[in-house]
Parts: sequence; C-alpha cells; structure tokens
Amino acid sequence: MAKLHRKIYGIQCSFCAETIYKAISGINGVRNVYVSMAHEELYIEYDGAKIDEKSIEKVIEELGYRFEEESLEREYRDEKRRLIASGVISLYIGLSMIFMWFGYYIPYNQFIVAILGSINYLILGYKYLVMAYQAVKRGILNQHVLMALTGFAGLFGGLMGFIYGVDIFPPIEFFGVASFVTTYHLLGGYIGGYVRKKSREAIEKVKRLSPDKATVLRNGLYLEVPVDEVGMDDLVVIKPGERIPVDGVIVEGFSSFDESLVSGESIPVDKSVGDEVISGSLNLENPVVIKVVRGVGERFIDRVVDYIRLSRAAKPNILRLLDKVLKYYVPGVVITGLISIIAWISIPYLFYGVLNPSKALYILLTVYVMGYPCALGMASPLALVMGGSLAASRGILIRSGDAIEILPKINYIVLDKTGTLTHGRPRVVEFISYSEDDDVLKAAACIESFSNHPVSKAIIEYVMERMGDVECGDIDSIEYFKGEGIKGVYNGRTVLIGNRRLLKRYGIDIQMDLGRASSYSLVYIAIEGELKGVFRIEDPIREDATKTVEKLLDMGYRVSVVSGDDPGVVEHVCRSLGIKSFRGGLLPWEKTEYISMLQDMGYHVLMVGDGINDGPSLSKADVGVAMGTGSDIAVDSADIVVVGDRLDSIIYILEMGKKIYNKIRWNLLLAFLFNGVGIPLAALGFLRPLHAMLAMVLSVSTVLLNSITFRE
Repeated sequence: MAKLHRKIYGIQCSFCAETIYKAISGINGVRNVYVSMAHEELYIEYDGAKIDEKSIEKVIEELGYRFEEESLEREYRDEKRRLIASGVISLYIGLSMIFMWFGYYIPYNQFIVAILGSINYLILGYKYLVMAYQAVKRGILNQHVLMALTGFAGLFGGLMGFIYGVDIFPPIEFFGVASFVTTYHLLGGYIGGYVRKKSREAIEKVKRLSPDKATVLRNGLYLEVPVDEVGMDDLVVIKPGERIPVDGVIVEGFSSFDESLVSGESIPVDKSVGDEVISGSLNLENPVVIKVVRGVGERFIDRVVDYIRLSRAAKPNILRLLDKVLKYYVPGVVITGLISIIAWISIPYLFYGVLNPSKALYILLTVYVMGYPCALGMASPLALVMGGSLAASRGILIRSGDAIEILPKINYIVLDKTGTLTHGRPRVVEFISYSEDDDVLKAAACIESFSNHPVSKAIIEYVMERMGDVECGDIDSIEYFKGEGIKGVYNGRTVLIGNRRLLKRYGIDIQMDLGRASSYSLVYIAIEGELKGVFRIEDPIREDATKTVEKLLDMGYRVSVVSGDDPGVVEHVCRSLGIKSFRGGLLPWEKTEYISMLQDMGYHVLMVGDGINDGPSLSKADVGVAMGTGSDIAVDSADIVVVGDRLDSIIYILEMGKKIYNKIRWNLLLAFLFNGVGIPLAALGFLRPLHAMLAMVLSVSTVLLNSITFRE
C-alpha cells in the first residue's frame, strides 16, 4: 500500500476539502483519503499498481489547488487586486442603475454594462469558473458551481435581452447580477483568505522562536547549515541555550539538558561523553559536541511527526454548519430551477394552450440569480473575523474554523502537566535544616553561584529571598560531578551540594525520613562531612491553575492530566488541584492512545499542551490547544494557539467558541431567510433579477451588521 502525504494550498473552506475528498475517492486504486483544512495537508493511501502519485497530483491541480506555497503577501495582494477591480465594475453598474431609476440615461450604457459584466465574470472570476468546471466534471456540486451557474444565468439573460427585447430580459439587470455575483464571491474568498493569512502569519511568528539551523564541524571548520542537511555521523556543536536538532551521542564535553518539551520531565538531566541526547532537548550549561546517530527522518522528533500524521488521518473531517447547508442547498437550487422552467412551459400550455418559452427561461434565470448564497458564504468568515479578532487581542489565535464548530460539544479536558499546569522550571519550596549553623544557606548560595544549572539558580533565588544579598568570602576548589552535584571550599570548609550519590561518594549516609519525597527532587548540603540540611525542589504549580481547574469542573467538564513526568510527581500535582484522573510516565504515542480511548467512549476531547511530546495528542484530540511558549511542533499540531502562558485562556476559548458558533448560526439563519423566501417567489414569477440583486445586498448588509455587533 503506497502513501502520499503532502502540504496542499488554496483550500478556502471545508467544502473545498470535501470536493478534494470526493474527487480523489473516485479514483480507481485509492483506498483512503484524508484532507486537513486547518493544517492544509493531504494524506492518501493507494494501490501503486493501479494509480501513481503523479496522476493523483494532476487531479488536485486540475481542481484548482496547488502543492507549492506561494508568498502570503503575493497571494493576498493578487486577491485584493481582483476584488478591487471587480468592485469598481460593480459599483459603476450599480450607480448607472440608480441614475436610470431617476431618469438619467447614459448613452450605450446597456452595451457598456454588458462588456464590464462579462469582463468581471469571465476574466476576474476565471479562477472560480475553472474550479467549478473541474468539480462538475467529477460530478461534484459546490459553492463555486453555484457562483458559475448564477453568473452564467446573468450573462445568458442579458444576451437574451439583446435578442428578444429589453422588456423581457433587461440586459442591465442580468449583466449586473453576473457582475455582483462575481464581486461577492471574490469578497467571500478574500475574507476567508484574510482569516487564513493572519492565522498563518501569527503561527509562523511563534514557530520562528525555535532555531532551524545547526552548527556542524566539517574539515576542521564550524559551518552553520539547515537542519535538513545534517547527516549521519556528522559532528554537531550544541552551544548553551540551543536546542538539539538531531538524535546523537556526546563525544566531547558535559552539560545539563532540559528535556521537558520532549519527555515532560521538568528537572534537567546531566549528561556527558557516551550519553545519548534527544532532538528537541535544550542545552542549559556548557557547549558539547555530539555525533549524529539518527538523521533526518529517523529522529525522535520524526517519530513524533509520524504519529501526528497518523492522528490527523484518523481524525474525522468535520463538515461545517455552512457546508452542511450548502451540501443540500446547491442541488436544491439546481432542481428548483429545472422544475420551474418545466412548470412554466407545461402548465400554461396544458390549461390555456399558451406556449411561452421566453417567460419560462426568464423564471429559470431569475431562480438561479436568487439562489446564489452570497450572504450564506460570508456568514462564517465574518463571524470568525470578528470573534477571532477579539480572541487575538488576548493572544489567542484560532487556526481552524472546524474547531469553532466542535468547541460547543467539548465535554472532556485533557491537560499536560509540565509547562501547562506547572511553570516548567524548578523552585525550592522548603529547606529542612539539621544544624544551627547560620552559614549553611550562605555556603549553598556561594558554591551554587559557579553553576548555571536550573536547580542551582533555584537554590540561589531561595537564599536571596530569605537573606538578601550574600557576601561569599573565599571560594576555592570548585569541582563538578556529572548527575550528582557540585563540590567546593567555602571559607576554608569543604561543602558538598547534590543528591544521595554525591554524599555516598564521600561516605555520608542519609537515613532520615523525609516524607512526601516522591513529589519533590531532594538536594542535600553537607559541610566538612556532616549533613546540614536538604532542599525540597519542585516544579511549582501555576498561580492560575487552581482557579482554572475549579472553573472547568464547575462548568461541568471532566478533567484529566497526562504527562511524561514521574507518576509520583504527577499524582502530587493533581491531588493539589483536585484532579482525580491522571496518568504519568507516558510516551507521546501513549498519550495519543489515551485520547483515542476517551473518544471511543463517546467524549469530545480538548487537549492542552506545549511540548514536542504533546504534538500527536494535540492532533488526535477533537480540539488541540497549544501554549505558545512551547515547541513549534506543538504549535503546528494545534487548532488553537495561546501566545503566552495564561492557563485561564482555556476558559475564554471555550466560552468564545460557543459565542462565535452561535453568531455563525444566527448569520446563517438571517442569510437563509432571504434565499429561502426569495427562491420560491422567483419560481412563482413574483421577482425580477433586480429584486434578487437587492435582496443579495440587503442580506449581506444584515449579516455584516450582525457580525460587527459581536460582544465578548
């Protein structure tokens, strides 16, 4: 079974995704098709003996979508230019109609309008006409088909006016409709493109916080190259503060590494020559040289990305409320038009012996003009623009319109621990002293000042909070022990600060009961071979975590925690927050399996995370929310991104999601009232194309007014 996974561009709505799905599914040899509109991705499983990759790509390109990303600014400018040109043409036609109503006639205006309306529809709207043709060729009816049909009805009716007379088929009205339909369709596409552009720009800004290059040692020279060009057995220099781009083994140096984004473990890990380091980890202290053992495609990060793809593939496509309406609305309009022309030809002939095909054709064209769902097409984008703008002002970026539809159905919240419920950095919560020596804390701060380890910084901060500035005096003979701690001489006395292994190395036994130890990291201090005290260190819970969890529970949501951190630490944090369901020590794919289990039980799951290890579960969840201070993989996998670290943003997201969705429903209802009432009236012969055009303007104005009155 062959597989095709590609980025795909040009998708404007989930109806576009449905068009791609139907077209590809109809190809002989294709087994499974998944289209992610939010992430602009296509995933296909197919029989390589029956169909090849190029044939599949050809179908996609014929539909009007592309695999090469254009510049956001270029794409945006092109859409804007077409819209402005189309708007100017429609404005002229509209003004000329107003002048005509007041008795002012422009010479040869019917011909001028005919030319301008044709240019607008056939040239400026050409892109959508091609997409409509390719859809019809494959038996697919979508919003582009309805735009093409409505515009064609306008053009054809205008031409009939020049043939059968302007009284029967008013050319200005019909050509005007073709022009206005094109302008409104371009406007709808432009608004949708604006939403995607702003979302993609914001996401790129967040992702650029992580480096995409590596320093490689080749032929005695340090070369900065793209990560994709780093190969097996290359020697890569990792400086302090840099993330590791590949999986490798340290061949020179030693340092501490923050693996919280990868494993969820908040306490840094000390590593030296011979130890393996994982891509995505952060080097905290000293420069090291690593030898690549797993290149691009086989790294830990790549395994995570593979699981993200599988999670997206298994995640069902969500057809938005608008597209559910259009799915039946488009063929309904087509059928109504056909019924109307048949009725207007047969009924007068059967009952009165009158045959009037021109009247029947006029009714048919008017039905199709009235049937164009301009306001329906704008209902969702306008609500998303207004609601999304309010959310963005709080640092919340809504990437997916599908997420808005599913947010009101969410009933289960799954939270990562490190960096989500906790700050993701160690802090001393307590110092237990076994001595009356007032110099113990001062000695600890002075010795730890020679280390950049996060635990050392936590101890220094704790001492300074209690004692203020510390004068150290004589410090000598600093010595580091990988994975154990630090040794030094403070004012002539030997000081050891580290874990049990360091103290055991110097024959110091620890036999006291420290209680609650499983939820803390313990750092001991001994002076002159005698244990003086112990620091309890933990990753502190966020200040807003308790209120956020309480609020979620009060709102009726079920809440659980999944983490790669030590199960004892996870339990301590969850007990402190009143969360009864939790799992620790999980690998990225095990988190995904947990999400799948909840979904199989009938829950709609929202997942919140920030690390590389959260990527698959963010993709698998019905709605994934990434804290923007996290990894670029987590950000790219999410439907919604919080640019910052305010946990209470989850409450805002859930509430705003419901408000935006309700606004979309009201917009659709208001828009559908015009079309739902207008189409039967047009079919019965009570409307002219001009009335349809005025209804279009009124419906769009109503939807716009309803959208701009958005309240938080």
